[in-house]
Amino acid sequence: MRTQPPPGWWELGMLHLRIIVPADRSAAATELLAAHPGVTHLAVIPGAARQPAGDLILCDVVRESADQAFKALRDLVSRRSSPARSSP
Repeated sequence: MRTQPPPGWWELGMLHLRIIVPADRSAAATELLAAHPGVTHLAVIPGAARQPAGDLILCDVVRESADQAFKALRDLVSRRSSPARSSP
């Protein structure tokens, strides 16, 4: 598990992601994001989401890695049950 942001992350455009994940898939989604080289500042708030219900995952993603991160998450969680939002 990586403990530091990727080198030079402050110079790259970052997206802040808010992801609602059903509780039964939260651990898998968290592990997937933690292993992704473009993801940093990962936080999980169990049970925080109310509509839809689930865990709230927050992270920053280097813009160049965002597509890869979304594709990987799509395999774990359906789009309908886990809306992801990003902001610059």
